[in-house]
Amino acid sequence: PRETRELVGSLNQASSTLATQARAIEQALAEVRRHGDELDQRNHELDAILAINPNGLLALDAQDRVRFASAAFGRFTGLDPAPRATGRPGRGGPPGAGAQMPTGPRNCHDVTAYPAAKLLAGACGSYGLLVDVSNPEKPVRVDAKADTNFSLWHTAVFSNDGKKVVFTDE
Repeated sequence: PRETRELVGSLNQASSTLATQARAIEQALAEVRRHGDELDQRNHELDAILAINPNGLLALDAQDRVRFASAAFGRFTGLDPAPRATGRPGRGGPPGAGAQMPTGPRNCHDVTAYPAAKLLAGACGSYGLLVDVSNPEKPVRVDAKADTNFSLWHTAVFSNDGKKVVFTDE
């Protein structure tokens, strides 16, 4: 009898503890759902803002896959702005080659396209970047340059034949 009472008491205590933990988990899940709903709303608002933005916007993920391209980007570049998750395995090398990640710029604030030459030039902070977009789903970095005489690379202008590109200093 005494052992039975102790066992019943222990089981009641464990049941009470589990019920308390279950309520805490339910509250935490409700909080996660609420934050998820808020995030969904913010993403919807951001999508609406990006859709009407007159600037050409292109967002890449860490593997250089296109995650977002605005309609304005498509108009500016002549490229299809539909988002894709294609990219380049190994960032610049063939799949499985283990190519090293290129040094230099990754985030550009000003991109100039020359669709006839299938080139993009990006002003990327302290770098200028040249990208071959002959295959828009798999852009290839041609070159990246830095110049300590520039404080912030800006707008690029291509020569008519596409063999030269000039950047300005902001």
